[in-house]
Amino acid sequence: MKFPDEVLGWLTEEEGRALAELARGKSVLEIGSYCGRSTICMAQTAEHIHAVDPFDGRGTPIPGDTLSQFNENLHSYGVREKVTVHVGTSQEAMLEPESVDLAFIDGAHDFRSVMSDVKVAVKALRHGGRLAFHDYRTVPGEYDGRWDEGVTNAVTALINGGMKLLSRHGSIAVLDPQRVSETVERPLVALAMCRRGRQIADDGAAEGFYRFPARKAVIGALLKSQSTILPYSFNRAWSEALNLRDSGVPLTHFAMIHDDITPAPWWVDTLLDELVANNADAVSAVVPIKSMEGISSTAVYTGDIWLPRRLTMTEVLALPETFGEAHVEGPLLLNTGLWVANITKPWADEICFDFMNRIRRTSTGERVAECVPEDWLNSHRMNELGCRLFATRKVRVEHLGESDYPNDRAWGQKTDEAYRQRNAKKEEHLCASSS
Repeated sequence: MKFPDEVLGWLTEEEGRALAELARGKSVLEIGSYCGRSTICMAQTAEHIHAVDPFDGRGTPIPGDTLSQFNENLHSYGVREKVTVHVGTSQEAMLEPESVDLAFIDGAHDFRSVMSDVKVAVKALRHGGRLAFHDYRTVPGEYDGRWDEGVTNAVTALINGGMKLLSRHGSIAVLDPQRVSETVERPLVALAMCRRGRQIADDGAAEGFYRFPARKAVIGALLKSQSTILPYSFNRAWSEALNLRDSGVPLTHFAMIHDDITPAPWWVDTLLDELVANNADAVSAVVPIKSMEGISSTAVYTGDIWLPRRLTMTEVLALPETFGEAHVEGPLLLNTGLWVANITKPWADEICFDFMNRIRRTSTGERVAECVPEDWLNSHRMNELGCRLFATRKVRVEHLGESDYPNDRAWGQKTDEAYRQRNAKKEEHLCASSS
C-alpha cells in the first residue's frame, strides 16, 4: 500500500496502513472522506468502497467544494473505479442493509453526529462486520495533542453499552458491534469539569477528573464546561448529560468537580456508595471555603432563603460522616464542588442552576449586597421536588487557594459567626418593628 501523504487529511501513515489491512478484500462504508486520504488507503486493498461525504469541507479549516479534488486524487492512485460516491450526510445516503463488512466513521466529531453515523453504519453492516473510528483519544494530549471528546465519548458509550473494543491503531478504534461484553451492570456516569473561565484546572482537580475518578463505576462521558458565568457553565454540562441520556446512552448519574478541588482517588465511587446507602438523589462532599474561618459551603436552610446557616468544619466533624437534614435540623443546601446526582428520576428534568441577587437596606439605612448562589438555589429546588440530599466527608478534599483548605479535621470557628450576628440583627429589627 502506498500512503498518499500529499493528499490533504489528518490520517497518519500508521493509521492508513492499519485501515488498508482492515479493508483487505472487503466491501467498505466510509463516512467522512474529505479529499480522499483514507479512501485511497482502503481502496488499494478493498473490494469496493462507498464514500459518504457532503464534500463541502464542513468541519475543516478550509470549507469549500472538495469533490473535484477527491475524484482527482483517487484517479491519480488508480482507484476511482472501486469507489461509489454518495454526496451528502450518512442519513441522506441510500445504502443497502447488510451490504458492507467494514464501516469507517470519520465524519462530524460531535457526539450526536457520531452516534447518528453509527446508526446508519450498523444497519449497513453484515453479520460479523466491524466498526472503525478515527480520532478516538482516551487521554488528553495523545498523538497530535487534540482531544476529540465527541468521538471518544461516543466510542466509550458504545463499549459500555456492550460493543467490544477489538484493537487500536494510533487514534483508530475498531469495535465489534455484535458481541455483548459480559460485565456486571455498573453505574454509567457523565463526569463534568466546570471552570470559571480559567484555562487550566489545578493539578489535583485534573487528576480527579482524568485519572482517578472511579474504579467501580464506569465513566461514560467526560464533559468540560467553561464560562465566567458559573450557572451557565453548570447548565451546559447538565444539559449535555441529559441530552446524552435521552439520545440512548444509558447514563445513570451525573458527577461534577470544580477546577480548584483536589479529591481523594476514586471519589465518584465513594459518593455513589453513599448515595445508594442513603437512598439519596444527590450527595456532595463537604468543602471548606477559602478562608481561615473554617466555614464550609454546605449550609442549612433556616426559613429565610437569604439567611442560610453555613456548617463549620468543627460542626461537620461532630456529625456522622454522611449526614442529611435530620442530622442538622433543617433542609440541606449542598455545594457542587464535588457532587453526584442520580439522573434517572423525573426531577432531573425539573432543575436549572441559577442565582438570586438583591441589595438590602439595613436598619441603619446602609446598603448591603446579598446573593443566593447557584448550588444552594438548586438545592432549594431539589428540596421542593422531594429529593433526598446528603453531604459527606468520606471523600477527603482540599480546596485550593492561597492555602490548601482540608475537610478531614476540625478547624476555625465553632459556629457560623456571620449567621449568628446577622440573625441577631434581624431579630432585633423585628422586635423594634413590632413595638
